[in-house]
Amino acid sequence: MTPAYGYCRYSSNNQREESIEAQKRAIRYYASEKGYQIIKFYEDKALTGKTANRPAFMQMMADIKAGEVQAVLVHKLDRFSRDVADSYKYEDILKDHGVKLVSVMEALDDSPTGILMRSIITAINAFYSNNLAAETMKGLKENAYKCMTTGGTPALGYNLIDKQYVINEREAEAVRLAFQMYAEGYGYLPIIYQLRALGHKTKLGKNFGKNSLHDLFRNPKYKGTYTYNRAQKRRRDGSRTGKSKPDDQIIRVEGGIPAIVSTELWDRVNDRMDRQRRLSGAAKAKQLYLLSGLVVCGECGAALCGNSRRPARDRDILITYRCSNRQNKALCANREIKRDSLESFVLTQLEQHFFRDDVIPILTQQLNAYLNATNADAINQSERLKSRQTELDQEKANIIDAIAKTGLQDTFTERLTAIEQEITHISAQIKYSNKALTSPAITEDMVKSYLGSFREFVKRRDIPQIKAFIDSYVEKAEVFQTHVKLTLKVAFLEGSSHSLDSYTFDVNTSRRQLKERTTA
Repeated sequence: MTPAYGYCRYSSNNQREESIEAQKRAIRYYASEKGYQIIKFYEDKALTGKTANRPAFMQMMADIKAGEVQAVLVHKLDRFSRDVADSYKYEDILKDHGVKLVSVMEALDDSPTGILMRSIITAINAFYSNNLAAETMKGLKENAYKCMTTGGTPALGYNLIDKQYVINEREAEAVRLAFQMYAEGYGYLPIIYQLRALGHKTKLGKNFGKNSLHDLFRNPKYKGTYTYNRAQKRRRDGSRTGKSKPDDQIIRVEGGIPAIVSTELWDRVNDRMDRQRRLSGAAKAKQLYLLSGLVVCGECGAALCGNSRRPARDRDILITYRCSNRQNKALCANREIKRDSLESFVLTQLEQHFFRDDVIPILTQQLNAYLNATNADAINQSERLKSRQTELDQEKANIIDAIAKTGLQDTFTERLTAIEQEITHISAQIKYSNKALTSPAITEDMVKSYLGSFREFVKRRDIPQIKAFIDSYVEKAEVFQTHVKLTLKVAFLEGSSHSLDSYTFDVNTSRRQLKERTTA
């Protein structure tokens, strides 16, 4: 038996706790059929799959490192994650520890086609989740235009009555004091000491700190401006970025709620904060490398690592990939290569050789052929279950007939009970098998949407999503003294007879061509 963990999740009150039990039943049955032994179940209740910041999930990922299992079983891939980049990230962690992710309801293998199928299913799951969030947002915006609460804890200084904001005078004293002291030139620490001396706490009952004061001063509610949809999307771990969305996406209603401080005082405080921020200078940006882990030196075989330097005082920072043997040990003479040149070349090749409209019909056909092939096992299982159910129904009828003729009910009761329990169990498994067989076929529109999302990610410079695509379809990039060789995992060319399961495609370009393409 192959040792495995089981992972179950439901995301809201619309999916009750019973759904966890249904997932566990399906996982247990699949495990018994396929030779897995479930060591432990991990369960996250009423938690979204759009973030990996789920207690049971994170505990499972930590326990994976112990090496006691070889697989993680989930009811469907969307239970593991509804985010494309998170799916790739945590599946890679599983692979690093020799653990396979198995979807009970989606028969997917580790072939290139299976991997691509998994990518499309994950992308569709993410689309569903985002679409649901957009529909929910519509209702919240209606409340926002009425200056009503959209959920959550109100800001310090306010209470909620019938979803409307009213001033809490005791808390408002702390708000007014903090604004007044900062406007008079006091720093954060004197304000914190004064608030603490007077017994004031934050809305959550904690002592004030620099971060809580910063958020308080930046909140336009205190001058009577109702705002909604101001904060940017949370990070992947669920934490806030601290940044605001563009003005055209924010709902603002001047005078929408009672003001605690005057507009003039609020403006003075925020003007001083802006001056302080400009004086402190912007922090140096962290450089991101899309091809990390995929670029190797063609001359010595070592990995290429990111490197940034300023060639001269009056020159821009040069960001490159550099051979680690050259950087760390001076053992390789291969020249570094500009990051933007190499990454642009890779993205262009993905567009030309894979993410193409003329590929869509071929790809759709092969994906559906793969889907049909993987359903064969589910069909056989369903037939075996139905056959066994027919046998049990007949045996049950025979026992009932024998009881009627002999009156010896006690003799047959134990066997009759066992038969009824097995029939109930088999009926549930037939239901799950039928669900697997009724999965919708992959359409050209689905594939087009999936491939089109890559172009959108590139346009928006959505680094995690672009990285996920690249990791899926780029085998490696080899940088030589004179040229670059790129190996794609799958590709389609006109007249190609290669199958999706086995084909890799090499692209070569000289360094001179790479430089000319970038500067053109």
